[in-house]
Amino acid sequence: MIQVKPLLSFHLVLLIISYLIPSTGFTEYEPGTQLALPDRALARLGKGRVQEIAFSPDGNTLAVASSIGVWLYDIRTYKKVSLLTGHTDTVHCVTFSPDGNTLVSGSGDDTVRLWDVPTKQHIATLQHTGVVLSVSFSGNGELLATGCGYSVTLDRSTPLPNQDTVRLWNVRTKKHIATFNGHSNYVDSVAFSPDGKILASCSRDKTIRLWNIKSGKNIKTLKRHTDSVRCVKYSPKGNLIASAGCLEDKNILLWNVKTGKHIKTLKGHTRDITSIAFTSDGKLIASAGGDNTVRVWDANTGLENITLTGHTDWVVSVAFSPGNNTLASASRDGTIRLWDATTFKGYTDVIMCIAFSPDSSTLASTGFDKKIHLWDVNTGQHKKVLTGHTDLVSRVAFNPTNNTLVSSSKDKTLRLWNVTTGKTIKILKDNTFPIAMSSDGKILACGGPNNTIHLLDATTTHRKHTLKGHREFVDSVAFIPDGNIIATGSSDNTVRLWNTHTGKQNRVLNANIPSFNELMFSPDGNTLASNNHNNSILLWDVSTGSLKNTFEHKQKADGYTDGAQSVGFSPDGKYLVTGSYSGKVHLWDINTGDFRRILNGHTGNVITVAFSPNGKFLATGSTDGTILLFGQVWKD
Repeated sequence: MIQVKPLLSFHLVLLIISYLIPSTGFTEYEPGTQLALPDRALARLGKGRVQEIAFSPDGNTLAVASSIGVWLYDIRTYKKVSLLTGHTDTVHCVTFSPDGNTLVSGSGDDTVRLWDVPTKQHIATLQHTGVVLSVSFSGNGELLATGCGYSVTLDRSTPLPNQDTVRLWNVRTKKHIATFNGHSNYVDSVAFSPDGKILASCSRDKTIRLWNIKSGKNIKTLKRHTDSVRCVKYSPKGNLIASAGCLEDKNILLWNVKTGKHIKTLKGHTRDITSIAFTSDGKLIASAGGDNTVRVWDANTGLENITLTGHTDWVVSVAFSPGNNTLASASRDGTIRLWDATTFKGYTDVIMCIAFSPDSSTLASTGFDKKIHLWDVNTGQHKKVLTGHTDLVSRVAFNPTNNTLVSSSKDKTLRLWNVTTGKTIKILKDNTFPIAMSSDGKILACGGPNNTIHLLDATTTHRKHTLKGHREFVDSVAFIPDGNIIATGSSDNTVRLWNTHTGKQNRVLNANIPSFNELMFSPDGNTLASNNHNNSILLWDVSTGSLKNTFEHKQKADGYTDGAQSVGFSPDGKYLVTGSYSGKVHLWDINTGDFRRILNGHTGNVITVAFSPNGKFLATGSTDGTILLFGQVWKD
């Protein structure tokens, strides 16, 4: 079979790197790659506790600072490249030089180490007088700043005073050239301005200090945080500073660099904020928190765009790749997650339904996260999130004639939305799954009590008819393209056709098979397709009610049938598309019943498929938490 690659993939997690000891309890022992071992110890099992992550300037390498050294991963292959060892305590921080040739790491052993990236060799060690918590290169790569906290005595009980400093180093000579004193507690983060003239530092003394690099003077002290400040970053243009609070202060503050004034507060995290990062265009800010989440914010408005969930313990570090394609997050749960930063897909599990807007420019999707997500079809960008439902959103449909959207949820409500504003227009209670909209936008069909279907005026939501006849739950509804007939499928093993104008039943299609998952009319309205729990796709003649053809999914080698989960007609009506349990999408010839093509890409059940109204795209949604967008594969 021909395999076709999707045009776009709306992903949540591109990769999850298992970082700590795996479920077996052991990792492979790699001679020569272990942290300096205690006397008489033979090997160290496990990869250590992650502290910070950083992308190389070309985006191909991810450096991971850990409790046993610095791990390097190739992002192109997702393979571990090397472990840089030499520190004798936890490596707290790591960063690449602007040219990507040098890697710097700071440790609890009171040292900073410089590494040659191509050879993975140690270049030099810079001696500090305290635990090194942060490192930052100037934009030209000539200077290195380090922030540190207390050094400790050998019994690790008594802090040595006056070590909460910021130090400046000449990268070429490896010499210490300046010390910036002023903070009265640990300096957790340092960051150069893009032009290299100012250095920002933040501390557990609740302040951010700005230092003039040439004079070494503290030119501004920013005070607004009510507790320790864990992280500070400059925006790429250098006009903003973002700072992250922790302990009792769980906010991100944005500051005007020129005036030193606080301009916005970003609220959302419920525990310490451990890390923040700007995209290279400065439009977005990512933050990591002790609430196990990664949050993405609009840097201009200060509003939260999306919350990324999946980690099961504190998220300790976030970093954007240089091209803004990937966001990496590292957690105490032992994983590093790579997210598609073009979409920030917001699901934690199944995608229930997808639907195209009338102009084919927007794709709506729903899932277990109780939200409706709107995507730009041309770019794959995540446009908007519609919130309001209190349980999983099972179905969504656009009104073909205006800018509204209807959704149904397990919370037993229907919601009508203004797509432009994202606001709820109306809430209908005790009306639920399934739903469908007529092609003229005048009639909304929705599930009612006692195995009924309501036909509502789509504008006023007044009830026009109630369709009664099914003896069990109604699973699916579909309008014929001209809107004169509606089909309903039920767990009573029947499909019924109704006159939408009178509400009267026209015909009962009785296949004597298990309930119908989905119904779909062909574009010309002559054929009705239905799929069911018996793994068959049935094609019915609408005018006569007779069964025209049956497509059977073949039995797999393991004895299970790769059953159809979803069904859709190609815009030209010549082909039928079905999504399957195996994650494959099948293309069938309507006239011959022949199996024509497989579309791969999903790793979970494909439970929803949709063609764009303009006939250019096929979208598929899966339990793997992704949506794939294909071109005109039915014409190839």
